[in-house]
Amino acid sequence: MKKILLILLAVITVSGIVFAGVITRDGELVTPEGVGTITLDAGTFEAFPLPDYAAKHITDGYKSYFVEVEPGIKVHVLEVGSGFPVFLQHGNPTSGFLYRKVAEELPTDRLRVIMPTLVGLGFSSKIPASQHTLDKQRSGAIEADRTGICGPGLGWSYWYGGTRAFTRLDQRNRGAEHGI
Repeated sequence: MKKILLILLAVITVSGIVFAGVITRDGELVTPEGVGTITLDAGTFEAFPLPDYAAKHITDGYKSYFVEVEPGIKVHVLEVGSGFPVFLQHGNPTSGFLYRKVAEELPTDRLRVIMPTLVGLGFSSKIPASQHTLDKQRSGAIEADRTGICGPGLGWSYWYGGTRAFTRLDQRNRGAEHGI
């Protein structure tokens, strides 16, 4: 009986080590591809039609596109409405798609709700685990903001998303911006 338990324990231990190795491997860069372009006041961006399973949860008024923040690294942005920009940044491990229910409750006839997704999550580029760092997220936030997609506006984020929103506010101190 002892021998069987030791063999079972050894199998479980080896299985655990193999599982840990598989889930913590570094991975490789995966760059999503959009279809066509979308033109906004801030410029022309690569359009990204949402997959059916996601598209069924939003209205036709949404825009979905990519902002390339580094060669091969794209941030997915979902936005709806027009008017004063409101920047809603998710935390880790979700995506900007999380805020669609918040956007439904906002007056999108007066607000432009901008919901980007952090690099490595959602429909944004997937990067190797070794590159998934705070500095990478900060640089992605700065580059995305340089496109002008947000303009001066109100920023909201929670937990890890604060990295991005507050980096943006810190870098661009432009009057009407506030981090909450």
